[in-house]
Amino acid sequence: MKMVQRKQNRLKNYDYSQGMFFITICTAERKCILSQIVKNDFLKSADIKLTDTGKIARRAIRNIEKHYNNAGVMDFVIMPNHIHLIIESNRTDVKTIIGQLKRVISKECGNSIWQKSFYDHIIRNDEDFLEKMQYIKNNPEKWETDDLYICNSDECF
Repeated sequence: MKMVQRKQNRLKNYDYSQGMFFITICTAERKCILSQIVKNDFLKSADIKLTDTGKIARRAIRNIEKHYNNAGVMDFVIMPNHIHLIIESNRTDVKTIIGQLKRVISKECGNSIWQKSFYDHIIRNDEDFLEKMQYIKNNPEKWETDDLYICNSDECF
């Protein structure tokens, strides 16, 4: 049986240890295990209610700076089946940071909860940065139209 070759999503010869990155990490099979989006139609807003797993993820994200004093999380959002982060790094490859983050969360949960790999986008300028910050802020309100939206009756809260 022939193994499927995964598409390489990183730029060749780019230094991923310097700069700012927009990261998306998905749960395995995109299961909604991290949070629930609670909509308020009257206020036209949405709140995020974290599950126990989501709380573990939040704590691990907030601890990134403790483990990597040359990296910082600018902003993040924990959606039901994925996480978006903006990370600034100054010496540590973002792949190392995300790999460690996924391991720490999975270890505390008792099993691997993540899809392989992750999506990264190099933030190139202030306009790009502001666009990604706005995306993170608006993501909960747009959950039902999100490309990663999945709602099976036994997975939704």
